[in-house]
Amino acid sequence: MSIRFSFPPSSLFILDQAQIKPTIPTRQLAKLSISTAFYSVTLHLKFPLVATFTYTIVFRHAVILHNMLLALYSALGAITVARTFKNAWPRRHDAFYTVLVADLFCRGGHIVPGGETLQEFVFIGWTSYMSKFYEFIDTAIILAKGQQASLLHIYHHAGVILVSWALVRFEYPPALILFFPQCWCPCTYVQLFIDLIVCPSYLFVYQDIPVDYARCTDYRKIGDASDAPGSRDAGVNGQSYCSIRTVSCMNKASHTSVVWLGITFILSRT
Repeated sequence: MSIRFSFPPSSLFILDQAQIKPTIPTRQLAKLSISTAFYSVTLHLKFPLVATFTYTIVFRHAVILHNMLLALYSALGAITVARTFKNAWPRRHDAFYTVLVADLFCRGGHIVPGGETLQEFVFIGWTSYMSKFYEFIDTAIILAKGQQASLLHIYHHAGVILVSWALVRFEYPPALILFFPQCWCPCTYVQLFIDLIVCPSYLFVYQDIPVDYARCTDYRKIGDASDAPGSRDAGVNGQSYCSIRTVSCMNKASHTSVVWLGITFILSRT
């Protein structure tokens, strides 16, 4: 009695998905709300190939890629801040030039009607706040290396998110202009100076602004055109639109709480 071995034609070893129709467990997928289309995609040859390539090539250099992404974000953020300042900088011949410059640093260009400057600064702050969640990857990298994340490391990442939320939620004036760019500065002492000296000093800064900048500017233009001080009698309740009123950079009670929150967090981690 002899045993014979026969091998199928070589063409049968070629993966031909068109000839092998996969069974789709529709009932089980429906229970978990998984799309049948996604299930089919996962069985396509390209899916494991791309996943394997990503794992062996990209994740192998995850630390480098992670640091490059953070550096890229920092560079884009710095460029955005500089461009925002450039676009919002008042014209030198404006009658309220110094007022507008002070307001730009104090409250993000608040008195200019219809201005987008404050919203742009708030958006920059929000993106920085969102980036703090991405930085959780730092902890994942440490654990992937088989190391133990220190209590200070965990406290730092958790605290930064809380502080960043408060800065954006309450539109903390120095944060929108000074605090967020600090993450692009490599020197720790400069960061401490900004956090502990510059930001709290806003509590004691006041500025003089016109009662109604837009109407005052319009009436001044009318006065210039007619060779008469158009803003002299223009106003409400006997007060000229160009009358000066003094306001604080910290115009919200919550700003004081944010100041102490930031100071407490900075001192507790040093």
